[in-house]
Amino acid sequence: MKFVSLTKPIAEPHQVHTYIELRQQIHDDLQIQHPEWVQPNGESPICDSYEARLMELLGT
Repeated sequence: MKFVSLTKPIAEPHQVHTYIELRQQIHDDLQIQHPEWVQPNGESPICDSYEARLMELLGT
């Protein structure tokens, strides 16, 4: 049986209508799931790297 921590924040799913919304949703979800990636100034180079990789894979 697998147990899920109830204290860890989770990303709430919502309907995405545009590519820009999808990118923002992914960025926000990564920051929620990995708060240790967010620097004190609010920047997140790891999230930015994931976003750049996604754009590269999508050919944009």
